[in-house]
Amino acid sequence: MEILFPYIKKYKKHIDEYHIYAATNNQEDLEYIENFARENDFVKVFRADEGKDPVYLWNECYKNSQDDDAIYIKLDDDIVFIDENLFTDFTEFRKNNPQYPIIYPLIVNNTYISWILQDKMGLEFSGTSDFDNRWNSVVDLIREHLKYNSIPDRITDVITEEFILCPIGWGNVDFAKSVHNKFLDLLENSRENEFKMPKDNSAGLLLSNNPPASINCCSWLGSGMKNYTKSFGDVWQDEIWLSVYLPILTGQPNYVYFNSIVSHYSYYKQMQGGILESDILERYKKIK
Repeated sequence: MEILFPYIKKYKKHIDEYHIYAATNNQEDLEYIENFARENDFVKVFRADEGKDPVYLWNECYKNSQDDDAIYIKLDDDIVFIDENLFTDFTEFRKNNPQYPIIYPLIVNNTYISWILQDKMGLEFSGTSDFDNRWNSVVDLIREHLKYNSIPDRITDVITEEFILCPIGWGNVDFAKSVHNKFLDLLENSRENEFKMPKDNSAGLLLSNNPPASINCCSWLGSGMKNYTKSFGDVWQDEIWLSVYLPILTGQPNYVYFNSIVSHYSYYKQMQGGILESDILERYKKIK
């Protein structure tokens, strides 16, 4: 948050409101959040009800994100770089393309988008993700399930967990470090646009196979979210609901927009693997 919040202030001119869903019991984090809100009148904090596990706020936010005239952009609290295009070009594209339920920017260190960076941009990292091929082998099982059954309690009721938690893009800390270091090497030399240069010069990628791309950063229209929850019920287990179930149920794939980039620091598996012992976070802190 010491990296994310300054970006929010930097791009304040583009933001009407910034909502923080404080899904934590960590008092130091809560005080930091509350201080930021007190200092910035466009910031609103949502706290968990007393006695409730605060993680329910992960799904609660979508109930408050359905204004007809609003564009919503979700950011995880460990987003450590945002380019201004997220609030200009990307937002304009989001507004003009209501047919896509969810639109992502390019996300550094995202399970599925790491595969895109390798396959579509030709970038080389310490390993090779085959997430797309692995996902293609099971997605029809989920599509068939949703034709005849309600949304499953857990996606593991339909497929095994290994097809969601990619051992390379999600679980391999050395791979994550190499993705970050490649991006930082370019960013520190003002060459970050090389991450946005697909081999076929395409503007983006239609996610026609409905992959479970992590929602580290993503965007929806308030009017769209209102219609989706009216049709399918409240959002729950939001990552799979938004990335997999929603595009299958609507028949409208999600989309990755290439001309905007953000960076996501880590998954918990990468934290356990020792990414904090690297200099990656300090390098991001120095970016202005």
